[in-house]
Amino acid sequence: MKKGLLVKAICLAIGLVVIASILAIACGTTTTTPATTTQATTTKPVTATTPAATTVTPVKGGTLNFGYDQDMPTIGYPATQQYVTGWAPISDICLENLLILNAAGEPQPWLATAWKWASDNLSLTLTIRQGVKFHDDTTFDATAVKWNLDQCKSANVTELASVKSIEVIDPSTVKLNLSNTDGMLLYNLAGNRGMMMSPTSYQNHGSTDKERRTWAEQNPVGTGPFTFVSWQKGVSIVFAKNPSYWQPGKPYLDKIVFTVINDEATLGAAFKAGEQDAIYSQSPAVIQELENSGKYDFYSGDISLLGGLEGDSRHPDSPWANIKVRQAACYAVDSKAFAQAMGYGQWMPTNQMDVSYRWGFNPDVQGYPYNVAKAKQLLADAGYPNGFSTTIYGMPQYDTMLASIQAYLAVIGIKAEAKIITPAARVDMFSNSGWNGAWLWECTPNPNTAYQMVRNFSAAAWPKRMISVDIPTEISDLAGQIGTATDLNTQKSLTWQLEKAMVDKYALITFLWARYQPLPIQKNTHNLYNNVSMHWTPWDAYKDK
Repeated sequence: MKKGLLVKAICLAIGLVVIASILAIACGTTTTTPATTTQATTTKPVTATTPAATTVTPVKGGTLNFGYDQDMPTIGYPATQQYVTGWAPISDICLENLLILNAAGEPQPWLATAWKWASDNLSLTLTIRQGVKFHDDTTFDATAVKWNLDQCKSANVTELASVKSIEVIDPSTVKLNLSNTDGMLLYNLAGNRGMMMSPTSYQNHGSTDKERRTWAEQNPVGTGPFTFVSWQKGVSIVFAKNPSYWQPGKPYLDKIVFTVINDEATLGAAFKAGEQDAIYSQSPAVIQELENSGKYDFYSGDISLLGGLEGDSRHPDSPWANIKVRQAACYAVDSKAFAQAMGYGQWMPTNQMDVSYRWGFNPDVQGYPYNVAKAKQLLADAGYPNGFSTTIYGMPQYDTMLASIQAYLAVIGIKAEAKIITPAARVDMFSNSGWNGAWLWECTPNPNTAYQMVRNFSAAAWPKRMISVDIPTEISDLAGQIGTATDLNTQKSLTWQLEKAMVDKYALITFLWARYQPLPIQKNTHNLYNNVSMHWTPWDAYKDK
C-alpha cells in the first residue's frame, strides 16, 4: 500500500472508531457525555519541545531546506498575490510588508515605522522607513509605496476598497485618504496587499501591463532578506541571501530552498531522513508521529483554520432556516471527541469563532455542549420529530470528517447524504451558486477574529461570501461597527458581542474544530519562527555547522 493511502486508511479507521462510539451511545440509555466533555479548552495543546530563545551568536552561512506540501499560485505582484492554506506565504521573505503583526494579531511597524489616524479617522498617514533598497538597487520610498497601493486599487482589491486616494507628502511620508472609516486597514497593510515590490523592475519587464503583471507574479523583487533565484513549478522555489538587507548583519543563511512534496507521508519521510530542516504538513498523523519520536523541535504555531457545519439558512423552505434545527445540530456533535479523533490530538474543539487562548474568544458564550436528548427535543419542537433528509458537502480531504458528522446527525434523525466537491466547486458554492443543505465551512482566524468577522459577516461582505446563509441584521451591524473601529479595545468588545449573538442567540454556524499547526524543526535549526501571527523570521534564522 502506498504511504499516502496508508495515512488515509489510518484516518478513516479513527473516524470509524468515533462513529462506532456514537452509535454505541445512541443504543444506550444515557444521552449525555460525562461532565468532563466540554466544547472549549482553556489552554493551547501541549506539543513537543518548543525551541527556547537563545543568546548564542548565530552561525553564518548554510542552506535552509523547507519542505512544503503545496506550491504557491503566485509568488509576486501584491495586487494579485494569493495565499494557499498554509503556515506562511513563501514570498514574504522577498516582498516585505508595510506592517507586521505580533502574536496577538496587533499591527507593528516594519517598512512603515509609524502611523497616525486623522481626528475624523478618514485618513491614515504612514511614516516610511528610510535607507531601504529594493533588490534591483532602486530606492524604496513613499513614491514606491503609492505605486504599489495604486496597483492594488486598480485591481479593485476589497482590502483597499475604503482608500479613496494616496498622496506622497515627502519621500518618507504617504497619506491614505479614505471614503469611510476602516478599522481593518492596518491589518490589510500587514497582509498581501501591503507587500512592496519594485516599480522599476515591473516597468522594465514587458510592453503591456498584462505582460508585466504576468512576469511580476512569477518574479518577486522586493526589499526582503532573501532575493528570488528560481521557481520550478511544482518542484522548488529558491531564494538567496540579500547582501544589502536593511537590517545590518542579517540574514545569516546563504540560501532558502522550498521543496514541494505533495504527498504528506513522503514529506514526513524526507524530514525524518534529514533532507528537510523544516516542513509544513497538514497531516495530523505525520505531526503526531514526529512528536512521539521526541527527536525534533516544534514551533507551537497558531490556529490555521477553524470550522464547522453551515446550513442554508437563507432558504426559507430549508430545515436549516429554523433556529431550533441549527441548535439541534450543535447539540448533536461532540466537538471534543470529533476534534480529538480527526486531528490526532492536534486540533482543538471550540464553540465559537476563535479558541480560548486568543483575545477573540468570549468565555461568556454558553454554546451547545453535546446532548443527544436536547438535540432530539429541539428537532421535535421544530416540527421534525422523525428527523429529515439533507445533504452535507465537503472537499475530498474531508471525507472522514463528513462520515463522522453524518453519523452524529443520524443519531438524532437527520439523514445526511455526504457529497464530495472539488475546491473549485467550493469557491463557486461559497460566493456564487450557493448550496442546498449544509457544508463543512472553514476560515482562518488570522490575523484576528475581528478581521475575519468583517470579511464574512458585514453587510458589505454578505451575501458575496456566504450566499446561502441568512445573516441577521444584528450580526451584520456588529460586524460593520468592528470594521469602523480603529481602537483595538473597541474591536475586542464588539467581537465578544458578535461571538455571543452568533452562537447563543442565532446558532448561525455549528462551530466544531480548530486546526492547530505545530511546525516540525530539526534541532540544528534556530530562530526560524517566533510565533508571530502570519509572519516568520528568516532574517534571524541560522543552522548549526
